[in-house]
Amino acid sequence: MEIRNPKIFITTSRLPSSILMKFTGDFEKIFTNSFKLCRGKKFLTNLIEICITKGGTDIILIHEYRGIPDALVISHLPKGPSAYFTIKKVVFSPKKWKKKTNNFPPHILIDNLTSQVGKRLCGIFSSLFPFPNYKSKRIISFIGKDNQILFRHFLYQKKKIKEKTSLLHELGPSFDMFPYKISLGNFGEKNQEIEWNFSSFIKTMGKKSFL
Repeated sequence: MEIRNPKIFITTSRLPSSILMKFTGDFEKIFTNSFKLCRGKKFLTNLIEICITKGGTDIILIHEYRGIPDALVISHLPKGPSAYFTIKKVVFSPKKWKKKTNNFPPHILIDNLTSQVGKRLCGIFSSLFPFPNYKSKRIISFIGKDNQILFRHFLYQKKKIKEKTSLLHELGPSFDMFPYKISLGNFGEKNQEIEWNFSSFIKTMGKKSFL
């Protein structure tokens, strides 16, 4: 599943609000080879077909609730897997962030995802990015904490700086992800085989950490 030249398509739920469109625009800047896909009235199966036809390796679907981004699905093409998350504490990118910071593939930092589920998610996250370029000044982090994954996006300042000034500047967007399901197919398939889901985990393992 390790794609090192990924082509990512990003789409939304139907009738997206202006806030969701802004978040989608911020989200697109995370990746070096990503494209917005207008949802319109298309069914999920239609979106998958379009992405595969255009050479897409992954599609990300972002949902909202009352104008607030609240969930996303990452689906590897053509046959999965797909990872489902709720998201919260969304912070948008500052207006001063320019597209030119996105010229090189970022460095990826993944920490504290050591369980079987955590390692599975590591593979899904890693497949979204090509190998990092040594010239890149961007860092993408996925940090496991209390059964959530903290997503952050930084710009690393390599120039000499004054004392007490931070080396890392947060570019955004930032948000916390709560994984609740992993399926073996893409999200457009019916009767997907479920590899893992949170509700089954709670029934068997209680409140133990799953990441």
